[in-house]
Amino acid sequence: MKQLILTLAFAVAFAGVKAQKTPDMLEKVISSVVTVAVYKTSDTKQALGFRGNADKAYERILDLSGSKSSGSGFVIERNGKKYVITNAHVVENASDQSGALYVFSINRSKYAVKIVGGDSFYDLAVLEFIDKPGSEIETVEFRGDEARVGEKVFAVGNPLGEYPYTVTDGIVSAKNRVRGGVTGKFGFLQTTATVIWGNSGGPLVDEQGRVLGINSQIAFANRGDASIWQPQINFALEAGISTRLINDILNNAGLVKRAWVGVEVIQQYEYNSYLAMYGMPWVQKDSLPVIKNMVPGSPAATALAGKKGALILAVNGVAVRNVEEVLGEFEKVQAGSTLKLKISLNGLKQEISIKTGELSTRNLEDLAKHVVKENLGGLLTTDGEAVIIKGEEKQQQQRQEENKDNPDERRRREQNLRYRGAMKETQVNEREEYKVVAGGIETQSFSSIWRVNKMSDLGAAFRLSGLAGVFNVYVADPYGGDPKAVQINPSGSEQIYQKTLWY
Repeated sequence: MKQLILTLAFAVAFAGVKAQKTPDMLEKVISSVVTVAVYKTSDTKQALGFRGNADKAYERILDLSGSKSSGSGFVIERNGKKYVITNAHVVENASDQSGALYVFSINRSKYAVKIVGGDSFYDLAVLEFIDKPGSEIETVEFRGDEARVGEKVFAVGNPLGEYPYTVTDGIVSAKNRVRGGVTGKFGFLQTTATVIWGNSGGPLVDEQGRVLGINSQIAFANRGDASIWQPQINFALEAGISTRLINDILNNAGLVKRAWVGVEVIQQYEYNSYLAMYGMPWVQKDSLPVIKNMVPGSPAATALAGKKGALILAVNGVAVRNVEEVLGEFEKVQAGSTLKLKISLNGLKQEISIKTGELSTRNLEDLAKHVVKENLGGLLTTDGEAVIIKGEEKQQQQRQEENKDNPDERRRREQNLRYRGAMKETQVNEREEYKVVAGGIETQSFSSIWRVNKMSDLGAAFRLSGLAGVFNVYVADPYGGDPKAVQINPSGSEQIYQKTLWY
């Protein structure tokens, strides 16, 4: 009995110590968290202490008047310098002008920052202080070992842009979740620590205050025409992936190192009008991912010659069922390493080895030219300052061959270049030049458009947009007025939805 009493007394005392340590830990974490405010925006996105005195965070309301949007972030230190980590979607629409981006610290001090670099795919950005950060700003570190399902975690951020330094707690529900949407598909922790708009970019920390993930997404359930928020399902990009991306960004001129293969992988779905009545309009047509094409001059162009139409069975020994799983395995491949694809063509199975390159500006330019040529039937060039799409003038013999059985089609083609992939046909004069200003996705419920200043920007936009099935190139009207969207549907049919991966 005496031993039992002593055991219970020890347990109570230990619980008390642990309970005391949690506020101490959060005091330090809170001092590392900042509110990221965007004051100047663009219509398109870019293709990013007072320890023991946290009460200062709540003394006054944070004044974000004048800001166009806001999110959360936290501060880390690398090589003696402090950086802010946040989500790319928090800062992607920030303009390139001075005074566009600021962060607010625990005592509401305001610091100008700029984007060092980021990765829209994983929804991560790194910011650099322009103003010298004050001593009130603490730093936190990422945890080295993986999160464990069931362990307690805390999310810190500025929900709705109105409640800075809000702390929610929960547990790790699952690991390595795959998310839908355009960006950030792999390597997410699922937690019950509530995240809401404005928390994006804030840290998810363990009981020792080490960062386990970057709060990034929330879950919705579709019920008819309505979307219902699921507050117990929240997602944070895992620490291991986050650390790798941040190191690449800081050591590779703001970019994440990726392998370059130069392959176009697709998977098609057919429209079913009967199932559409039940909210499931698309039925899988391709049972497995299909090799559709290769970018000229790429590693895949040689290694996969004659393999168009092959089904992909496995990537580096891992069986794959869809385009997303192919992408997940490609993301694990290091530049310069050998990629092995197990394929099936005309019933014959074989393994193909591809020596990958490193994704570069030139590769993205080649990709942009390839997509424009294959889907828009035009030439992509540059005048040194802008990216230009030029309609190709067909040779007379080619025109006669195409139009010999269709007089109406002949007359139309004589005046216009038809962008063959468009679901809603867009026509421009055949010899006209158009300045490309952006590329991306725009629907009634979703918009993700990336600005295009260089040809490689358009290549990056294609990589980010392909899995959406239908996406746009935005061109400036040569006669003035607002830019217009040229819609691309790579399948060429309104009845076929085609996910396309360029890697």
